[in-house]
Amino acid sequence: MKISILVIALISLIGSVTFADDATQKSLTEALSKFTLPEMPDELKQKLRDYVPNDLKRRRDEGNARSTAEWEKISTREEWEAFRKEKVKLLRESLGVSFRTKDWKPPQLNGNVETTGTIKGEGYRIDKLLYRSSYGVWISANLYMPDPLREKMPGFIISHAHHTPKENGELQDMGTLWARAGCYVLVPDHLGHGERRQHPFKSKDDYSKPFQVSRQDYYFRYDVNLQLNLVGESLMGCFALDLMTGVSLLHGLQGIDKGKIILLGAVAGGGDPCAVTAALDERITCAAPFNFGGPQPETKYPLPEGVDFNYGGSGGWESTRNLAYSYRDGFLPWVIVGSIAPRRLIYGHEFAWDREHDPVWKRLEKIYSWYDKPDHLSFTHGHGTLTSKDPPGSHCTHIGKTHRKQMHVALAKWFDIQLPGGEESTERRDSSELRCWNDELREKLKPEPLHLTLRKMLEDSSRSQSAFVTVVDFTRKKVEWQSEPVELGGARAQQWVINYAEDNRLLPLLILKPSGMTTRKPPGVLVVTRAGKERFVRERAELIAELLAAGISIALPDLYNSGLTGPGADLGRRSSNTGRSSTLAMFGSDMVKQQVQDCYTAFDWLEKHDDWDLSRFAVLSDSLAPPNPQDVKYRIPRDDDSQMPLGPDPLPARVARDFAALPLATSTNGTSIFTKVGVLYSRGSLDSLASALDQHLVLLPHDAVPFPTFSHKGLDLSDTISLRQDQVVDSSNREVAAKDKEDHDPKTAAAWIIKQHRMPQK
Repeated sequence: MKISILVIALISLIGSVTFADDATQKSLTEALSKFTLPEMPDELKQKLRDYVPNDLKRRRDEGNARSTAEWEKISTREEWEAFRKEKVKLLRESLGVSFRTKDWKPPQLNGNVETTGTIKGEGYRIDKLLYRSSYGVWISANLYMPDPLREKMPGFIISHAHHTPKENGELQDMGTLWARAGCYVLVPDHLGHGERRQHPFKSKDDYSKPFQVSRQDYYFRYDVNLQLNLVGESLMGCFALDLMTGVSLLHGLQGIDKGKIILLGAVAGGGDPCAVTAALDERITCAAPFNFGGPQPETKYPLPEGVDFNYGGSGGWESTRNLAYSYRDGFLPWVIVGSIAPRRLIYGHEFAWDREHDPVWKRLEKIYSWYDKPDHLSFTHGHGTLTSKDPPGSHCTHIGKTHRKQMHVALAKWFDIQLPGGEESTERRDSSELRCWNDELREKLKPEPLHLTLRKMLEDSSRSQSAFVTVVDFTRKKVEWQSEPVELGGARAQQWVINYAEDNRLLPLLILKPSGMTTRKPPGVLVVTRAGKERFVRERAELIAELLAAGISIALPDLYNSGLTGPGADLGRRSSNTGRSSTLAMFGSDMVKQQVQDCYTAFDWLEKHDDWDLSRFAVLSDSLAPPNPQDVKYRIPRDDDSQMPLGPDPLPARVARDFAALPLATSTNGTSIFTKVGVLYSRGSLDSLASALDQHLVLLPHDAVPFPTFSHKGLDLSDTISLRQDQVVDSSNREVAAKDKEDHDPKTAAAWIIKQHRMPQK
């Protein structure tokens, strides 16, 4: 009698499971290794391919519309100043930990300035300088000045383009020009450029194959920014800090006129930090940011009447072009440029400019009218377009003579800067003459690579960030589409597309069940992977067959931007995956947060619509990325990401871990989902994000690196969760020993999952 009661109790707990014999399991493995997804209508496939791009476009459109609506509510100077104050504060805080101190102020000089040489010219001289940034990394700069010095001299700082560092001919032209006109002109190397480069490719001899030597500083901006993000900083933030340090240097010079500090931002990547720095540092009395705030070189002209105001932009690998949080917090480029008022502003465009229809110009004119300072606003522009050839557009490397001609008029009116002889003259030197470092100084000052400096910062506990709070909109769910069940000989497959949330989020979901299962509430495994469902099933056929043979159901969702909703396997610098991840950052989100939300939706669906026993529930994450050999070579230029070693893909492990560590999700309407993950298995997880600071090259995908204010430490797992990690890798995708160093028993992942979760076994 007691035995019968016990049997009944067991059946009620786990149901009646028919276990497959070895031959059947082998046959199932074979079938799964050739698995094809149940057929889906072509129009639905296209809808899923377009889902993430359309979602991001919708968010951009809403962000631009929200910014326009905020502007239309402003009608007085007082209202603008209140708006400006809040937006500049949010901009500053977005740039990194260094900007979030109480009573923040622009940085002063960090130690002494080293003058490493002087070059004399006719009516001017150039000092070659080395001085420390506020975060400890040396800055190399050329300081042009009149010879002899004069009284009350204006001071220029030039934020160079991403094309070339401080020795470029156009930069020399501007330095000698304004030095002869009685001004100081400071031309520093941006972090990662010139003598501050963080990669080893200085000449064509540094690599065995042809590559673009002059573009490496630009391309490796991607790596520098990701490494800065790991310590809660950003490339834009460091650019701004360095330019502010330059202002402090100018303020300490003999004869400087502190009321005449002029910051120029070059056409390609120099205008962005110029505008941001000028918005934050009111010691700058005039700014000339090129190609930032309004129409871009790619914009088609003429602008139509009533043009849509959509200059918030979208994400890509160039982090200074798409600032994190900019859409969420409303400091779009036009706001940043407008925040310079009532100080003097030269609104610059590299090519032709449609002044009459440019909506940003109209806003700038309105802002300056509120201060009764319309004469503090000027402009400069070139001719033609980015692609015009007959005649060619007014391309330049930094700021061309065509653009300077119009700037001279404003500078003469505002600061009485008069050109010697009334016109420009050119005197250029070999770039080697303008470099600041030599072997003797390197031995004396012992500069260290940025990644080593950041390593030390990472150990600073004050830089740890708080993780996000999970807010999920799962208030509405409906079936967009479902396939007919497909028999696999021992298993049954069915595919669903779930439409949920008010903004019509789409979640493709494949469910695999044992054919002979009779239990009402089967135990289950939720799979988290970036790869498509079909690829995962084929590559992990043996594991899946073992789970199915034990009576366990398996759910494989295509989480946001993965599988059917993703752009493919390319995770490189210029990939669509990077662009989408960067765009999300502009909304204060990231791929982890989006995919965790989908995990909650899948969990809720499985419980309510597929009748799973979610008290016996495991999460399995797998990158499917094979580790690199231990001797793989990483000294490769950034020209073509396809030549790079395969990087790790820790995103699935991060998503699974955060989903397991955050059991409670709260919806926007106050309802909640409580999950109980008892088992977490991970394959291809990362030993530590800190290993990305071991060298100059970052192989991590963009969406695996937290941007400033997100946690790089991850969330702590409950002691009640059983965790196993196989094939743990470092940031260079080389396998390392598992953290727990446990000799797992049973050996296979499937058998371990079954045992740890007390699931039925053979």
